[in-house]
Amino acid sequence: MQLTNQELTAASSLVAVVAIVGGYLGIRSANRNALAIAKDTRAAQRKSDLDALKRIAYSGFLSALAKLADDQMKFDGATGTERKMLENYGSTQSTLLKRQTINLPS
Repeated sequence: MQLTNQELTAASSLVAVVAIVGGYLGIRSANRNALAIAKDTRAAQRKSDLDALKRIAYSGFLSALAKLADDQMKFDGATGTERKMLENYGSTQSTLLKRQTINLPS
């Protein structure tokens, strides 16, 4: 069986159309995959940046709190209020303990 010139042209055109459609679908799929990867990477980077900012804020808060505690201890030592505070704390605790003891059901 011999193919005519028109049949050969039609067959080659059909192969070209299939190749073009296949290439288009392949590139479209690759672009979708690249876009999904880029979105995931961007989201991970944003989360990492947010976590870094949280760590910076938390460490700043802790160092400010530590400085406040040091300054409070220095102030208490200079004014002698530390002993008064401890005495008040102890009396408050014993009063609460007495109240709890009294209010316990028999």
